Amino acid sequence: MPSPVVLCPNTDGLSPLSLQRLMERFPNGVEASLSIAEPQLSRLAEASISLLEPLVVSMAFDGQGQLRLSFHALLRTDCMRCMKPLERRLELSPAVLLFETAQEADSAMMSDPNIDAISTQDQRGIAELVEDEIFLEIGHGLSHAECLPMVAAETSRPNPFQDLAHRLSMKKPS
Repeated sequence: MPSPVVLCPNTDGLSPLSLQRLMERFPNGVEASLSIAEPQLSRLAEASISLLEPLVVSMAFDGQGQLRLSFHALLRTDCMRCMKPLERRLELSPAVLLFETAQEADSAMMSDPNIDAISTQDQRGIAELVEDEIFLEIGHGLSHAECLPMVAAETSRPNPFQDLAHRLSMKKPS
């Protein structure tokens, strides 16, 4: 692959992602870096997650349809337990296969559960892909280390409906 270049998400086939434009522009693949500004990550802002440092994404496109991303993000959000500010560094390196249609992407994922595939027909860009990966990594929210035992203790309480189900199953028909 050629030496790394700097790409602009809005003009280089990356916003929205276009497999055809990427393959035309970079038939032998490309390694690049992209700067994504916080205003481009609107879903993070809606979830009260902010970036504490600029987000630079390293990207490698193989010319065949595989896109590898690598980025570090320093996030600030509220702890899901105590609601106090929380900072967390994420280091992510997702790899996705790009397909022109949703049907092709779905078929690839059905044939191999280890494949992460997306369709370029849904008009998503690199910024949305980065947001998706962040949301997948943090799941339902982040907690301070000292708050995690409290969350675990709360989730280990017995389910009151289990007792009810047990009692109903013991009830004899008359």
